[in-house]
Amino acid sequence: MVRFEVHSALNLVVATFTGEVSAQDIFGFFERMQGDPLYQPSMNGVVDMRAAITQLVSEEVRALAEFAVEGGFKQGRWALLVTDPKATAFSMLYRQGVGEHYPVQVFSSVDGASAYLGQNLAALLG
Repeated sequence: MVRFEVHSALNLVVATFTGEVSAQDIFGFFERMQGDPLYQPSMNGVVDMRAAITQLVSEEVRALAEFAVEGGFKQGRWALLVTDPKATAFSMLYRQGVGEHYPVQVFSSVDGASAYLGQNLAALLG
């Protein structure tokens, strides 16, 4: 399951994935985010996958990165918050896939992601 909020005043998208997460779930998040009238491509974002069980394979991760790059709907800084080894590996693969198209970093702590985005994410992530 994915839940996301667009915080216009903070120029920030906060997405939280929980339970089993498939490529379709992430594609759905991308599409819903793009369709949100408050969303702007220049916004920064955090994707919290600490409570997610990743059901992806590497080919799907590459396809997600390609979709994000070709769509051009992300231009801000994005932090991927993960703790599971598989999710960490896939996050690094995604980061490699988007290359220089938009900045993505992978973090295991809220403090690290907060420093990267210049926001206090602890209150927003709950």
